Amino acid sequence: MDLILRLATIEDLPLLVQHRRAMFEEMEVYGARDLDAHDQAFTSWAEHLVMTGRLVAFLALAGGRPAASCCLWLREHQPRPGLETAHWPYLMSMFTEPEFRRRGAARALALAALQWARERGFAHVSLHATTPAVSLYERLGFTRTWEMRRNLLDEGPEV
Repeated sequence: MDLILRLATIEDLPLLVQHRRAMFEEMEVYGARDLDAHDQAFTSWAEHLVMTGRLVAFLALAGGRPAASCCLWLREHQPRPGLETAHWPYLMSMFTEPEFRRRGAARALALAALQWARERGFAHVSLHATTPAVSLYERLGFTRTWEMRRNLLDEGPEV
């Protein structure tokens, strides 16, 4: 499959929202009402970040049609020894249209995002992977970390 990769523009935001929604629909965790609200919230959030250069998106086109997309969010991060930058790239919203899966689109986009970050002097890229995507990211050199999370809405030890 011949892919054309390009940076997305603000005009591509509806497609990015559509792909992100499709990603969540496939997880089968959220209902339509939650996804509708998220589409609006994500659109506002992403629009601001694209306009300020803190969200960079990549598209893979096949035959002139969108095959896949992903975003690289320059998350604010606290400085620490060995990492003095204020931003840390976070790869997110990776989605491939079903007819283009297992044909290299996600890999090509991830490599483009990694190259973009490397060319700008970033030392690390992080992400959260769905179970089916773990092997792709491991082949690209990503390793697991020790991040932990606590749901404050659940009963548990006194907070």
